[in-house]
Amino acid sequence: MPSFPQMFNKQNTQDICNQLNKRHHMAQLASRSSVELHTQLFFKDRVVVEEAYILFVRKNALQVLIPKYGIEGNIFLREVTSRSKFDDEESSLTIDDVTFRVFSKVLIQIKVETSSSRNRFVNISLVQPAVPGLSVDPLDIDPTTDTIQPELKKLRTV
Repeated sequence: MPSFPQMFNKQNTQDICNQLNKRHHMAQLASRSSVELHTQLFFKDRVVVEEAYILFVRKNALQVLIPKYGIEGNIFLREVTSRSKFDDEESSLTIDDVTFRVFSKVLIQIKVETSSSRNRFVNISLVQPAVPGLSVDPLDIDPTTDTIQPELKKLRTV
């Protein structure tokens, strides 16, 4: 810790602030990576359908919040962008006859996929409202993998 006269040195104070900002930024990156890793481990070998709320509406994506797990994710609109109409003033996106607005409730599917480079990532897909080319079929869910609750412990008998 510098002595009192060094605290008034502008360059010394700037160096300390820069170091603190750098450490804070690195801690944020480590926290985000940790959340991403543990989310992947949690949803590994599972397909889960949950309710979510739309936080942001973009031209090519919907950002959703899944309150049960406390995670946010994006649903990217790749195939339907030519059929979609984005209203910036109302912050809404209309595809065919379905309109997505902020705080609208949707049903989503969460699963972990592996890319061609063997990297794993959490994939969030829209289930309902059903939009052709965007929504996934909820029938491809295996009911045996949807159980997230741990097994109950057996009671000891004396």
